[in-house]
Amino acid sequence: DIIVQRDLTSSERAGLEEKHHIEVLWWADKLKPTKGVDIGWGLGHRVYCFNFYGIDAYGCDLQWPIEKTPYKEIADKFKVCGAKDATCAFGQGDEFCDLVILYDVLEHINSVADVKESLKDAYLITSRHIVVSVPVIGDPNLVADPTHKIKKTKEWWEYRMAESGFTVIDVPKGTPFAHQMIWGVKI
Repeated sequence: DIIVQRDLTSSERAGLEEKHHIEVLWWADKLKPTKGVDIGWGLGHRVYCFNFYGIDAYGCDLQWPIEKTPYKEIADKFKVCGAKDATCAFGQGDEFCDLVILYDVLEHINSVADVKESLKDAYLITSRHIVVSVPVIGDPNLVADPTHKIKKTKEWWEYRMAESGFTVIDVPKGTPFAHQMIWGVKI
């Protein structure tokens, strides 16, 4: 089911954009990506910010209608599809893309087997840099979203991510995304 949230006020959008600009600049400095895919793009803030800084970025999302993005000028950068379909929509392999981001995506998936499959699909898009963030039990974002199907502890997610080759990324304190658990591959 498509869940259409209310439109953001201009001050809410500005706050989210600022957070994403800071985050994107941090990833750009750390990973030096040239092309990326944001799986679960939501409103498209991250895709917009990467493109703003000259990094060719795309978004794919199974549930979010393209019409809801405030970034009409880059609407061609968004596709309604899953990670597996993203390889068809955008391309695959390291020559196509060197960064895949899955922020607040895996907790919406129905089962642990599907989580593993989604991570495998991300590897199809690139083997360079894959960054994942998942709210864990104790994170206020987990409780706030009724569409979260997998509600597990930090330790549970750490085990699943390590099993798939991911390690925890140290995020600088004081950044707008420092509260998140972030894992990466080949970081």
